[in-house]
Amino acid sequence: MPALLGMFFLERNPRRECTGEPPSLVLPSIMSRRARALPYLFLLLLPLGYALGCGNSSGTDGSGGGGPTTGGATSTGGAGPTTGGATATGGDSSTTGGATSTGGTDATGGGATTGGATSTGGGDGTGGGGPTTGGIVPGTDNYDCSPASGTVPALQLVEVTDGLDTPILVTHAPNDLERMFVVEQNGSIAIVENGTVLETRFLEFEEKVFSEPDGMGAFNEQGFLGLAFHPDYETNGLFYVHYNAAASGNVYPGATNGDAIVSEFHVSDDPNVADAASERVVLFIDDPAVNHNGGTIAFGSDGYLYYGLGDGGGGGDPNDNGQNPATLNGKILRIDPLESGEEPYTTPADNLIEAEPSAAPEVWDYGLRNPYRFNFDACTGALYIGDVGQNAWEEVNVELAGEGHKNYGWNVMEATHCYEASTCDETGLTLPIAEYENPQPVNQGDPNPSRAVIGGTVYRGADVSALRGAYFYLDAYSGETWYLFYNEDSGEVTGPTRVDEDLNPAGDELFIAAIQNAADGELLFVSRGQGAIYQLALE
Repeated sequence: MPALLGMFFLERNPRRECTGEPPSLVLPSIMSRRARALPYLFLLLLPLGYALGCGNSSGTDGSGGGGPTTGGATSTGGAGPTTGGATATGGDSSTTGGATSTGGTDATGGGATTGGATSTGGGDGTGGGGPTTGGIVPGTDNYDCSPASGTVPALQLVEVTDGLDTPILVTHAPNDLERMFVVEQNGSIAIVENGTVLETRFLEFEEKVFSEPDGMGAFNEQGFLGLAFHPDYETNGLFYVHYNAAASGNVYPGATNGDAIVSEFHVSDDPNVADAASERVVLFIDDPAVNHNGGTIAFGSDGYLYYGLGDGGGGGDPNDNGQNPATLNGKILRIDPLESGEEPYTTPADNLIEAEPSAAPEVWDYGLRNPYRFNFDACTGALYIGDVGQNAWEEVNVELAGEGHKNYGWNVMEATHCYEASTCDETGLTLPIAEYENPQPVNQGDPNPSRAVIGGTVYRGADVSALRGAYFYLDAYSGETWYLFYNEDSGEVTGPTRVDEDLNPAGDELFIAAIQNAADGELLFVSRGQGAIYQLALE
């Protein structure tokens, strides 16, 4: 299969040797967010002489809001990683569950709007007189935040465009309904406008990107991996890229092949062409190995930039980065990427360091192996993380908006299982909401063995109402595809439901590298194997 020979970034080890509570008012934690918010709203409206009524919701958990945080962040670090500090022995959260599924094949649970979106109908945003439109994540004004309704119909993938060169991600500028921006692994950004790939690339910087196999054969995990537009892109023209640097590109002093870079660029006077000379390096991280590079960068509902970085590579986390909050590898990082005086970025004061003094200032969550793809639910701000496993288990983690400070367990655990041990201490670990097992042993010649989860995103479109609020994810190699509903109030999971017979019949021939939202909340599937973008649709 020629397409498979180009597959690259998620094979964990081709040689198989890597064999909120609100302040000042304490309410019971079992109450829903909406219920906990009622006392505050009542006190606010009481002087006006009426009880709770209609109106726009501005968020109930204090972690959202429609606009970015553009100032006030405390600068607690510079461009380099913190290299000292003690290894964390626990965390600030307890074990929060496992991967137990409650079953179900239809879209009847989960997916409720939990605040922050403006209701265009009546009621409280969970139903009533009309759809709830617009998310709390900046730039998602056209998403549909109404709850799921009806039954799940037959589904299919419909091709949007093809002719792309090694596409691995698609995204949109804030509220831009006309254009899609496609990350091409070798070092360029293509624009798809009305289904047509524009001839001129938005950005080309291949000379700075390292994407050679470098001893890993056809499986290359490096290259141009992530793209995010600033929430104020319409006015400031800024966007951010994550890539592995080529030493010959002279991107950063002392950079070697494969080092991790997050850079800022500016659009030119032509809205379809970036200013390639405008690059400003925001974050540089020395990368000790060619694998486990993470991939995604994305802005959350708080306006900060989140960055997923793998544990540094090698089997079993030989550098013990996952459980060491003082390093940047094996983490979700959270920064304000805007330049501040002589600092290339600043870090929010409420990052992990607030609870764990040994943590690097940039760290938000830790205990991850390779969080290649993560996404925020635009309507609730919840963060869904697909973390690629070692050999046996793949996992999906979720945290509610603004929570953070999670220890997801690697390398104490692989998903809900002790890693290379019969027992282990789960104290302080947050376990995944979903997992699946890889075949054992995994042989390279086996047809379509599962071995690398692609964390997807939550459907927030209008076309398939029964799936609003459903989180989609898949395995890059086998093509197995699932969706599930996660109830943010109860923590209950409905599903997962497997749908790859409809959505990925070609398996690894498609090699889906990302599942992303379009600007209207519909789902886009990025096929690296076919150089194409597909959209979820009714059959």
